[in-house]
Amino acid sequence: MLLAYVAIIALGSITAFRERRERKRLLRVLLVDDSTILRERVASMITELAPDVEVIGHAWGRAEVPAAVQALRPDVVVLDHHVPDGNGMDVVRDIKRNIPAPVVIVFSNHCYPQYRQRCLESGAEFFFDKSNEFGKLSETIEHLNRDGHVRGPRSAAGNGDMAEDQP
Repeated sequence: MLLAYVAIIALGSITAFRERRERKRLLRVLLVDDSTILRERVASMITELAPDVEVIGHAWGRAEVPAAVQALRPDVVVLDHHVPDGNGMDVVRDIKRNIPAPVVIVFSNHCYPQYRQRCLESGAEFFFDKSNEFGKLSETIEHLNRDGHVRGPRSAAGNGDMAEDQP
């Protein structure tokens, strides 16, 4: 009798675990960059983070982004500020018209303070420099994945970094 009871509890736990695992949705990431090499590097980094982070698509320029966001419904968009047929600020505004809007991380070599500020004002949650903040991109995606895809608050510096005191 006791053995049957333990078996039922164990079976219930296994079933509950499977249901939780099946309900857990992958963190879905869309990459927007005209550099194939960089898209592949970022995609590789993202897929190594965790089995529940997935690169769901790539876009090359501004014209492709609205349709890709609508069709793929990403949780996160990693966006180069400089795209061949537009600029990061316009692309961020295009993305943020979607409901619900994904988290936007601008990841660029064009890291002038005025670009950073304008992208954040346009609705981007984060802005990182490709040349020296690749690790911050990785940390931010890990944080978003771990914390249930919730936006991280901007730091007091206003540069879109994750606040140090956040859980």
